[in-house]
Amino acid sequence: MNYRKTALSVLALMTAAVITGCGETQENVIPKPVIVSPETIILDWQNAYQGKIDEFMKSDSYSEKKSRFDLRDITGDGIPELILSPDADRNTRCTIFSYSKGVLSQLPDMGSDGTIPYLPLKGLLHDEYRGEGFVLGKYVAYENGDFKEVMTYSDNTASAAAGANIVHEINGQSVTLPQYDQTLSEYTGSTTFYLGRKFTFGSEAVNYAVHASESWNCVTTDKQKQALNDTLTMEMSKAGSAGILGAAFEIVDLNSDDVPEVIVSAPDGCRIYMFTGDMFDELKEAEGVYGNDGTLMLDIAKSVFYSDSKGETSYWSFLEGFSAADYQSSGSLMECGNKLLLTLDNITRDVYGVNGAPKTESSDGAAEGENAEGGAAAEGAAADDAASAGEAAPAEAE
Repeated sequence: MNYRKTALSVLALMTAAVITGCGETQENVIPKPVIVSPETIILDWQNAYQGKIDEFMKSDSYSEKKSRFDLRDITGDGIPELILSPDADRNTRCTIFSYSKGVLSQLPDMGSDGTIPYLPLKGLLHDEYRGEGFVLGKYVAYENGDFKEVMTYSDNTASAAAGANIVHEINGQSVTLPQYDQTLSEYTGSTTFYLGRKFTFGSEAVNYAVHASESWNCVTTDKQKQALNDTLTMEMSKAGSAGILGAAFEIVDLNSDDVPEVIVSAPDGCRIYMFTGDMFDELKEAEGVYGNDGTLMLDIAKSVFYSDSKGETSYWSFLEGFSAADYQSSGSLMECGNKLLLTLDNITRDVYGVNGAPKTESSDGAAEGENAEGGAAAEGAAADDAASAGEAAPAEAE
């Protein structure tokens, strides 16, 4: 994925400025950390998806109160798809847009209830239609630009009271009810994420989703990446089999300071790690467990996150002076905490980008991935620019 040169030059010059400044100050003076906003990183798909969001918001399908959207990589190429959900009604399907090699394309509509069930351990999406007294469904995998059916099913048990002939089918073949239930249990028992309704269409939510949420591995430093990798790997080892069955994570900015936090979620709640240290390169766990279902709602504009439990809502914020009694929603909301299953592959990919962690500190491999999404490519280009800028870099970059 191509990054805008000016954005990388700003990052390079700021980095060089810190290095230069360190050489001119006394040893006991600690340099201020350089914070680079993820919004300075420009990815090829962003304008295309922003255009589709704007177009959808002007359409008859859009509802300010009911519509949501999501950005998730369901094709496995490292570029997220844009998923638009008009509402959460029973048979509402999601519209999916994909971006590859400079081309925006629309994939077949998918899902129900305004969401697309995604089975990350199987790499499958679930599509289902529920009619009066019957259900039709299928599990599909993305292959060669389209969805391929892996398993189909149909059942009309709900029509029994009307005297209908009850038929259970798997892949078009009639089976007994025990066979039907056993086959479906292999899929329904797998960890499932529901895609499509992560973000509202408030302006701050749209801006964060499109221009920041996928760029953290482009702006975090090598030490921050190492801290993220170590912490998440530790969490995965602690979770054991539970990590495979339900634990997930997300790198997200909870307090709008352009320094990300890490949410590690499990069915019993979320734990949060925050960057600390002189250069914001150390992760420390925040006190307490937040929520009780593995997800949190974040008000992006207000830097407030919250969770509902048994009809009561608990609110938190890392901003000083926050008062839950004074809080009013901005309407720019996102569900966070369970973006990726806590696995080694997901950790490496989300922390370092699609090119993965560099094999050695002196490796030039990152430079080879300039046209791919991820922090490795951005950091390689920034490092090259910083080297050429040398001692002549200004103290501040505009």
